[in-house]
Amino acid sequence: MPGHTPTRPFTPYTPRVLSTVFNGMVRYRRWTLIAAVDVAVACVALQIWLGPGEVLPLLLSFLSMGMFVLAMDATTLPAPSGFAVVPRTPAFRTRPDVTQICLLIGLIFLTTSQVASLVSRHLAEPGSLPERQAATVSDVVVYATILGVGLWSAAVWRGRLGPELRPEGLMDRRPLGTLVVPWDALTVGHPPEPAASAGRWLTLSYARPELVRRHGLCGDPRALRLGDGAVNAGFLGQVIDFYVANPDRRERIGTDAEYDDLCLRLGVVGARR
Repeated sequence: MPGHTPTRPFTPYTPRVLSTVFNGMVRYRRWTLIAAVDVAVACVALQIWLGPGEVLPLLLSFLSMGMFVLAMDATTLPAPSGFAVVPRTPAFRTRPDVTQICLLIGLIFLTTSQVASLVSRHLAEPGSLPERQAATVSDVVVYATILGVGLWSAAVWRGRLGPELRPEGLMDRRPLGTLVVPWDALTVGHPPEPAASAGRWLTLSYARPELVRRHGLCGDPRALRLGDGAVNAGFLGQVIDFYVANPDRRERIGTDAEYDDLCLRLGVVGARR
C-alpha cells in the first residue's frame, strides 16, 4: 500500500535543474545508487583493459568532487513539513537525506578512484621492497574504505537513516547506532525545541530517561539530528509533542487516515505521491 509524502519545492532560489536533480535523487535513490555503482565497476574494468595509467583515477576524483559540491548545495535546502506513511512497519518516516546521498555517491567515486589506482599499480612493474610495503598499507586502507562505503550504502539503500515515529515511540537510526525513545520517556507539555544550527537539530526533554534505549554509537540521546531536506524541525517537534500529549492516537501511527487527520490538525496540506 503506497504512502504519501507532503512536500514543498526545495527552494525558489535553487536553480530549477538542481531542484529537479535533488528531487529525483531522493525519489529514485536506489536507481541512483545502482547507476553510481555501475559507473564505478565500468571504470575499474576499463582500467584493467587499458593497463597502467592515472587518467581514470583522476577523472573519478573530479566526479567525486562534483558530488561533494552538490552535497554542499543540498545543505541550503528548506525541509518539507511532512512524512512518508509506511503502513507495513507501521511508521511515519522522514524522507531520505539528499546530502547523504550526494556524499555517498561522491565517496563511491573517490573509493573507485583509489581502486583504479591500486589496479594500475599492480599492473605495473613491481618496485623495491619499501615501495611494495607502502603499497600493501595503501591496499589495506582501500579495502577498509570499501567496507565502510558498503555499510553506508546498505543504510541509504534501505532509507532507514533518520527519525521515524512508531506506535511505541520514536526511533532514530544513525550511521553507527540506533536511539529508541518510548513515548512515556518524553516530557508532556515540553515540545522538542529546534537548535540554533540552521534547524538541523531537535533537543528532546526526558521525564523518564531510564526508558531510553541506545544500540551502538548514538552520541547525545537528547540531540535529534535531522537530515538536510528530510523534515522541518519545527513540524517534527509539533508532531512529537502531539503524540506525547495524546496517547490514544499513537496506535493509529502509520495509517493514511491518521496522517491526513494529523496534517489537518497542524494546518499542513499534504500532496500525494
